Amino acid sequence: MGGIRSVEFLQKINAWRSRHRLAERPLPWVDGPDVWAQGDGSGIRVCVRKRPMLQAELRAHDFDVVSIGPGPGRLTVHEPRTRVDLCKAIESHGFGVDAVFSEADGNDAIYRATLAPLLPHVLAGGSATVFAFGQTGSGKTCTMAGHHDPHRGDGNAQGLCDLAAEELVAAASARGASVHVAFFEVYRGQVLDLLGRRARVEPLEDAQGCVHLVGLTELERAREVAERALRTIEMSKEAERFNVWAALLNFEKAHGSDQTFLDAFRRAVAGTSSPHRVHLHAASLHERAGDATLADAAYEAACKKFRRLPDVWGAWLTALMERGAHDEGRKTLQRAVDALPQAQHVELISKFAQLEFRHGAPERGRTVFDGILSNYPKRVDVWSIYLDMEIRIPDADPQVARRLFERVTALRLSSKKMNWTPRPTRSCLTT
Repeated sequence: MGGIRSVEFLQKINAWRSRHRLAERPLPWVDGPDVWAQGDGSGIRVCVRKRPMLQAELRAHDFDVVSIGPGPGRLTVHEPRTRVDLCKAIESHGFGVDAVFSEADGNDAIYRATLAPLLPHVLAGGSATVFAFGQTGSGKTCTMAGHHDPHRGDGNAQGLCDLAAEELVAAASARGASVHVAFFEVYRGQVLDLLGRRARVEPLEDAQGCVHLVGLTELERAREVAERALRTIEMSKEAERFNVWAALLNFEKAHGSDQTFLDAFRRAVAGTSSPHRVHLHAASLHERAGDATLADAAYEAACKKFRRLPDVWGAWLTALMERGAHDEGRKTLQRAVDALPQAQHVELISKFAQLEFRHGAPERGRTVFDGILSNYPKRVDVWSIYLDMEIRIPDADPQVARRLFERVTALRLSSKKMNWTPRPTRSCLTT
């Protein structure tokens, strides 16, 4: 905070710092050789890095409300307060952590104090993790990745990741060992492979409680993780096993060859009790990769093998309509009707009508719905979907929805069936 009205706050903060004999300028960290020197038995260290004031903050005459100290591993946050009598005051809140780094400490110094001592542990087969936590603008990216401008001379050109990678690779090379690197991001409940064009990665837990990230860009190791997961997950846990097969297919599609993908696909079909789901997943992977020819071939094979399953036909119809192949979708619908039992026709044709509304021509969707209802006028579930599609059309003519509601209310239905019919909504009646 800052500005001319806050000068009295700044004076009180400076007086507090003087009273506790804190240095006027930031000093480098000198509390020991590294943060692990004091062996308290814990394998965790919590460190705080105080960033310098930004230029925008200085231009706004803001001032620093965080003091390092008093004492090692201590920092104090000064909270400006205005009392009821309008007098200015500050409330100082102290916090204790393992180490506090000031503006005078660059990434190189922080690395030597925090991560460098862990290198022997990692080379001996152990694990080490470092992560940065803080709000936007607090300096996480600068600390972890650096700013890549060595001319500044502030020790922040390289981030902790760069410095750790350099030393780790050099030490491994000296021992004749190889280094496998994976780089992923956990964001909004998803794991994204940053070395694999941000492809989604499946986190899976085995019977021993170990979490495996299947599909990371670590080719052979990723395959090994998937194979280990398939060996350890019980055969009765079909959903978990299917997730592993799906993750392996994702990986082979993104990083493997056509042959490795085909091999994994054949094994997945043989290794699951729901082979049609494997076919559909493979087809969807081709679809997302933009290979419509391979996708259609996969859907064709699935529909031939599982011609009595409406979900298989529905998936192909959805893919065709979403990519704009409307004529092919309409031809495929006729094939699906010919293949499926008559009891499943209404549901599939109704789904296709919805696809026409969403991705094709609403007028064709109306024609399809009207065709269904001419044969099954008391299918209130179809009426309900039809009404919903009409209401959801952007900038739709409200008179169309009104006429459709009038058709529904004119039907002679039992009271039980009338409970299924949706009441007129504000969105469809507004002019």
